[in-house]
Amino acid sequence: MEITYLGYASFRLKNKEGMVVVINPFDGDFVGLKMEKQKADVVLISDEGKEYGYMKSVTGAVKRESVFLIDSPGEYEVGRVEISMIQLNGSKEGKKSKTMVVVVRMDGLSVCYLGNLDKMPSGSVKKQVGTVDVLLSSVGKKDGLSVSERGSLIKEMSPSMVIPMEYKTEGLKKEVGEVLALEDFLEKNNMKVAENGVSKIKVDKNKLPEDMQVVVLNVGN
Repeated sequence: MEITYLGYASFRLKNKEGMVVVINPFDGDFVGLKMEKQKADVVLISDEGKEYGYMKSVTGAVKRESVFLIDSPGEYEVGRVEISMIQLNGSKEGKKSKTMVVVVRMDGLSVCYLGNLDKMPSGSVKKQVGTVDVLLSSVGKKDGLSVSERGSLIKEMSPSMVIPMEYKTEGLKKEVGEVLALEDFLEKNNMKVAENGVSKIKVDKNKLPEDMQVVVLNVGN
């Protein structure tokens, strides 16, 4: 599987057959970062707003005849890709959270996308999502979990690899809310970066690290 960071809270996943899944394409003008036009067979939207679900950034499919959009809780299978959209309990200012946890299973790997949760879920998240090989995790939004809560949740899920997202980046506009630096998260949770400086990585089920590694990706297209 190939994982590419598209910036802010967006990723592109591609399996061995060339099928492409894009998670949370954003409006570059709204966010303040460049978002290249993407082609995707499946688009997953886990939250509301132009910083998460901007379909105008997707121009068409790669392997399918048309783009398959998933933005509701449930279990899905598209081609050989299995997808779970999980609505965890959570509330903010008296309103039910609509943020979903996304799990994508392909090429024998389980990738979990953990966005900006409003509060710590009750019970074990790991039991709800299952084994996670690669965790794509929000680490910097100040209006959600605290830095220490995010770290605790990541450690509970015990992935082989963590790829941070949604942290302070030059150019981000105030419309997305206050965002903390990646270094704040890493220092508070005593996490060290195993690899950085690349925009995409290829992950093999048989070559996963034994201990959890933090991989910081640059933006790529």
